[in-house]
Amino acid sequence: MHDPTSLVRFMNETEGNGRGKLSWQRAGVDGAPFRGTPPMLQEEEYDQRVVRVGDPQVRIFKISPNQPDEIAAYQEVMTKVVNGGWGQILHVDRQYNAAEGLWMVYLEWVQWYMEDGHPEAAQVQNPQAGLPNEQLQLPYQFPGQEGAATHS
Repeated sequence: MHDPTSLVRFMNETEGNGRGKLSWQRAGVDGAPFRGTPPMLQEEEYDQRVVRVGDPQVRIFKISPNQPDEIAAYQEVMTKVVNGGWGQILHVDRQYNAAEGLWMVYLEWVQWYMEDGHPEAAQVQNPQAGLPNEQLQLPYQFPGQEGAATHS
């Protein structure tokens, strides 16, 4: 079980993936930040109305000693998963590219949020939310690695 108090390190994040601002007041109780405006409800009403939702994410990380930004981004995702329980790994595929001296890591994960489940508060999900800057064509072939063994 994850310790929800470990989410404290992420409280500086204020944007909920393009679908509302984040509120962290109950993250220690709920295990995820609230996305949008939290409803003012009694505890029992809150438990009945608020729902946990997940945003699927996908990214290819190019990890090498020369890519500190990529290492930091990968570690950020893994920290949310391992320490905070704010995310969950769905799929990972790692391949070493000897020619470039780097690991290419294809990672799919879900990031959890709490939202108002009342029909009037429902938002239309942005279908582009969470997609990387470059569109992925699936199934994805790592450059120069056609037919190479993968490590999942």
